[in-house]
Amino acid sequence: MHQLVASSHLTHIRADKKEHNFNFFTKVQYYPDNSTFSVTIECTADLFNLATVQALGERFQILCQQLFCSSFDHNNQPIYELSLLLPSERHIMQIMNNCHMIPNETDCIHQMFAQKATMHPSKLAVTLDEQCLTYGQLLTRVQQLAWHLINEKDVHPGDIVCQCVDRSIEMVVGIMGIVMSGAVYAPINPNDPFDRLELLVRQTRAKVVLTNCMSHAHVSRLNLSIANISEILTSHNVLSDAEMTKLSEVAVTPECISHIVFTSGSTGIPKAVQIRHRNFMGYMQAHVMRVDDIVLQLASSSFDVHLDEILGALVRGAHLVLLKIGGHLDFDYVTKTINQHKVTFVAPVPSWINALGKFLSENRFAHDRIRQVRLWYLGGEQLLSSTVRQFLPFVNEQCRILNSYGPAEITEAATFYEVRRDELSTITSQPIGRPMVGYRIYLLDEYRQPVIPGQQGEIVIGGVGVFAGYYGRADLTSQVLIDIDDEQCYITGDLARLDVRSEELVFMGRRDFQVKLRGQRIEISEVAAGVKSKLSSLNHRQILLVVL
Repeated sequence: MHQLVASSHLTHIRADKKEHNFNFFTKVQYYPDNSTFSVTIECTADLFNLATVQALGERFQILCQQLFCSSFDHNNQPIYELSLLLPSERHIMQIMNNCHMIPNETDCIHQMFAQKATMHPSKLAVTLDEQCLTYGQLLTRVQQLAWHLINEKDVHPGDIVCQCVDRSIEMVVGIMGIVMSGAVYAPINPNDPFDRLELLVRQTRAKVVLTNCMSHAHVSRLNLSIANISEILTSHNVLSDAEMTKLSEVAVTPECISHIVFTSGSTGIPKAVQIRHRNFMGYMQAHVMRVDDIVLQLASSSFDVHLDEILGALVRGAHLVLLKIGGHLDFDYVTKTINQHKVTFVAPVPSWINALGKFLSENRFAHDRIRQVRLWYLGGEQLLSSTVRQFLPFVNEQCRILNSYGPAEITEAATFYEVRRDELSTITSQPIGRPMVGYRIYLLDEYRQPVIPGQQGEIVIGGVGVFAGYYGRADLTSQVLIDIDDEQCYITGDLARLDVRSEELVFMGRRDFQVKLRGQRIEISEVAAGVKSKLSSLNHRQILLVVL
């Protein structure tokens, strides 16, 4: 039998051989002479170890200190606002978030790209098979497109411009051209059904839809202003000095929205996540991508990671390597491209890595094609150790493998964990690590109170990347943004726990029915709403059964 006696000033514990009828009980004794009381906890030693009993006593002591504090309003203050965290546990959480904050960004995305292009105009900026553009050539085309949008399409700062262009150099020109014009880039996928494209365009009230020769026919039915990038670039001359000066004076600040990405919505209508220039540039300050990297552009325009790859490479001054349409699923082509262009940075989802590992294990001729990659920046899905083990024989021994985590609402990623090869056999799935510089992570319970380290809590994220809100949905925005210590934070809906031994975050799943497919969030209820709109005779339960 363990016996613990706690008072307001001390806690001590002893082991007795006394037998008792109960496995665990407490005894409270009040001393009227000095208005104090003591609490004795007795429990069976077979069921509780000394450390557990000690922690129980300390938590009870901390609880009482708060409860009887003069500042506690017994009539109105909820009991759940009292904390059970020990000082040592608070210290662990503070250490985890003790990353220095990044100063507010003074440069916008397009301004940083223009700086890199001016500094190194002859450096390769983007390559697609046999096509390529230097930074100087890319800047010229971006300026031409931005000038056209402003002067021919009457685009003003803050207007939303959708782009429906598949993998191509024109896609890259379009993204940066929209941003340079002061408008907001909103990607729509030319492979999506027309009804979905129309929904997204209407939802954002897009001023213009950008296309190229391959996608123009698909969106021509939209009753909107449409601009063909291919035609614009062939019909415009290089801007004069006066025109470039005027273009540089477009009223865009780091607080302006740079782009929108769509995530699945529970009502059947996607949510439009608004990201500011300062969000993305703040995220890039902590990014592991380097100026000498050769970056593979792998993600589709439906996945926010395509902005991490494209804008990230261009503001860093790196070399971006594109894949042909459909090429991301042709592993012979992908590995040849990585080898030919000496790619050093790849950011795939784990399911893609799993498929790549199977391809390499079955095709000896491709074994050495990816060994020059220095960094694999994985994310979007849970990373299993078995996936890494299958993939490991084909990568360089010195290469780094990072497991990143973060929803679109916090600008790409907020944490990462560097895979340790010697621990792959000891854990089933890889942790998501610790906060990146500029980010803070909180694990909260249902009452928005910090959970005890080791316990499961909902991930809430603060820092440089927290989004500006859902476009046109202030109601949804208010449900997911809360203030913690005067900082706006995003409630993710994801669950995690802090491993006390390693002090690393471990992903535990969702608190709702949201799922991920190839890294993209999908609300089951959105699928159900889509099915119901087509098959109105089905009831909601039948729809969920079909979807699940």
